[in-house]
Amino acid sequence: MPGGSGRSVASRSLPVAVLCVLAAALTVAGSFIPLFSGELSLLGTRQLSIGITAWGFDTDAPTREGGVAVNGVPLVFAAVLLLVAAALVLFTARASGAARRGLGAASVTGAAAFLAGTVWTVGMQAASWVDTFRPTGDAAGDSDVGVDAGLSAGMWLLIAAAVLALAGAAWALVALLPAGERAEPVTPRYGFPAQQAPRQPWEAGRPGATPPPSPQYPGAGPEEGQGPANRA
Repeated sequence: MPGGSGRSVASRSLPVAVLCVLAAALTVAGSFIPLFSGELSLLGTRQLSIGITAWGFDTDAPTREGGVAVNGVPLVFAAVLLLVAAALVLFTARASGAARRGLGAASVTGAAAFLAGTVWTVGMQAASWVDTFRPTGDAAGDSDVGVDAGLSAGMWLLIAAAVLALAGAAWALVALLPAGERAEPVTPRYGFPAQQAPRQPWEAGRPGATPPPSPQYPGAGPEEGQGPANRA
């Protein structure tokens, strides 16, 4: 029934919207938490530390030189796309047209793909930061020089956000596309037709048998004088 189908699609769209909202929240939070952190020590004494977020870097070094890529803008844009996609999914869930529900699934897929691409780019940058912070040359083999560098919580939050967004996109493609609805059986408008017993073949002389139609008059019974009694 149309009403039941609308409620079914709406119930399937709710998890998709929740995944999009969670992914957007993790994306924004991860952009402000350090993606990379490093610490340099000499003879067991910390000399400097650095933390890089999607908006810049913070260090306790005496001087601040250089800069990092500002990834906060594309990450926030991806979060906005996810929120818009969640709203579209909920808004089009009860739409009568299959194309409208497909629009919601397409918006989730596009937002998830954009976020995944952005997180991949940020991850490549974070990996290069780890390699750059490691000591080289004579300092690499010096036991007095200690280096502790790696990915921080912000990067893992972004990865989790990308995974949730991709899961929402996969769910949307499976649960919201019209092809999934066409697989359901169609119920007749007035119920199922009544089953009728098959007609028994006509046999001469058997009581209760339906006589075959006459060749001259299809709706009539056997011709006059051709019954079993007359032939006998």
